[in-house]
Amino acid sequence: MKTETDALLFTQSPEGKNAYRNYLQEIAASMLSGSREGQTLRVFDIPANLINRWDQFTYLKNKGCYLAKGNLESDGILSHEQILKADPASLQSFVRSFAPEAIYMPRRAYDYASLTLAGSHAMESFQCSEKQRFSYDEQFKTINRNISRCGDMNQKATLYRERGKIANDIIGRDFPEYENSQVLKEKIIPEYPKRQSRGRGL
Repeated sequence: MKTETDALLFTQSPEGKNAYRNYLQEIAASMLSGSREGQTLRVFDIPANLINRWDQFTYLKNKGCYLAKGNLESDGILSHEQILKADPASLQSFVRSFAPEAIYMPRRAYDYASLTLAGSHAMESFQCSEKQRFSYDEQFKTINRNISRCGDMNQKATLYRERGKIANDIIGRDFPEYENSQVLKEKIIPEYPKRQSRGRGL
């Protein structure tokens, strides 16, 4: 497994597979913080017979894997490649790609992603696709009900902005580890698309 900051080698032993899953889960938990923003994750399958001596690699006891060196990926088969971005869509893609490895979206990341999308209908779309329990349901119960019953586009846009501001306050209070995620700060209260009049024949 290789990124711009890591090059790790995991064995197929039970311990190695567990370490591999733990590492992937760490990525899922930290992706929205922006700490890996723009990095490319590449996973290679390397036949064991192409690794002549395991003692040439440094074993990282705290991670349960080896520090890869050299151009090992040239002997492997690329099984996954993804650019890691600090946004809910990237996290969703990552979790779904590694679902066979029992990788899941952490509740805290799910809550944070939902809050960053609160300024538009994207919040509902995200939550519907994930089907997890939102920790802040009570705080949004009334305004969500008003949004669902509102048929006026301008009023609905105002309600979305109000919901985005509530979400922003919660993020500032409860999610200090994400305060440097500028990518998501810029998306916290997106504009709700306005209906445009169209002239005849357009």
